Amino acid sequence: QQFTTSEVLLQKLVQRYHVPSEADAFPGRPTIRLRVCKVVKQWLDDFFEDFTPSLIKMLVKFVQTVKSTYPTMALQLEDTLYRQINGVSFTKQRQPPMGTNAKFSWPLRLQDLDEEGTIRMAQQFTLYEYSVYSKMKHIEMINAYWDSPKTPHLAPTIEAMTDRFNHLAEWTSSVILKTPKLGDRVQVVPNLLKNVDHM
Repeated sequence: QQFTTSEVLLQKLVQRYHVPSEADAFPGRPTIRLRVCKVVKQWLDDFFEDFTPSLIKMLVKFVQTVKSTYPTMALQLEDTLYRQINGVSFTKQRQPPMGTNAKFSWPLRLQDLDEEGTIRMAQQFTLYEYSVYSKMKHIEMINAYWDSPKTPHLAPTIEAMTDRFNHLAEWTSSVILKTPKLGDRVQVVPNLLKNVDHM
């Protein structure tokens, strides 16, 4: 999407599928057509978020064209499109990292955390970070959308992760500075470092 739009790409693939009529005798024509169909299927499998309603209409029309010559391939495309629209997937889903049930006493005193406590806290941080990170789409990584004041809405997950990082940095400094006793404060810092190490 850095070089073209999804609509233009699909149009070019359809044009490639329709090899010029003067090439009817070209022996590689079936191979070209099948490869185009495979590219479209892979696109559907991996990046369905690219397909807007208008693009889906173009795709359905293309599948109908394919069906007259390659009914099996057309059926595969229809099945993939149906599964993606209805949220059905036969591939292995990404699973969040495993964590333990954190049991902390409140108010939480970081200076009193033992080794197990710092591990549990790191696990909770990781689970939260994963809940944000797993929503990221590939398009958010293109053109540094998050760095422009006009396009941060195109990278909402990166924006959320940046906000989370800043919030965590502020929380870390606040925890250290709000610990009144110097001896306790000295213990807070290594516990925070242990937490980072476990993450």
